[in-house]
Amino acid sequence: TEIILRSSTVKLRAGLNESATISWNTLDAKVTTLYIPNVNTLSVANTGQYTVKPDKTTTYSIEATFENGEKQTKNIVIEVLPQAIFSYDVKEHLDGENVSAELTWSIKYAKNISLDGLNVASSGVKSYLIEWPKSVVFKYDDAFGSHKEVIHMAVRKKSAWILVDAIKLLLRP
Repeated sequence: TEIILRSSTVKLRAGLNESATISWNTLDAKVTTLYIPNVNTLSVANTGQYTVKPDKTTTYSIEATFENGEKQTKNIVIEVLPQAIFSYDVKEHLDGENVSAELTWSIKYAKNISLDGLNVASSGVKSYLIEWPKSVVFKYDDAFGSHKEVIHMAVRKKSAWILVDAIKLLLRP
């Protein structure tokens, strides 16, 4: 005799109030009990399902008592994990005829982070001399898979900066 215990997912994203459905089959058990930590202990049918919304990693158990007095227990762990949080800022600088951009980034709860194919730290600063429109690509992994973020940086020639400054002067009271 065997207990079957499954979940629709074993990983949930923290802070999103996601749910998982636990299902079980205890076949020919005389008594079946579902243990939900900090919530309830339920006497349940031999086959069924129950939806849970844990706010932290939680272990759920099903216990079956058979006619011969044998007891079996199976556990399933639903992990509640943070998803990666990606933020960045681009600041443009004008130095003579050169336009440069300073890219600052922060990626929390991630691993295997790369910028344009090179491994980088989870936070940092990188400067670029921009002669043409430029895009950079971040790739990283978190508990839910691989992600890609593309950041586009535009070219603003010195003449455009002078025009902006001239307009600002004209608009002064």
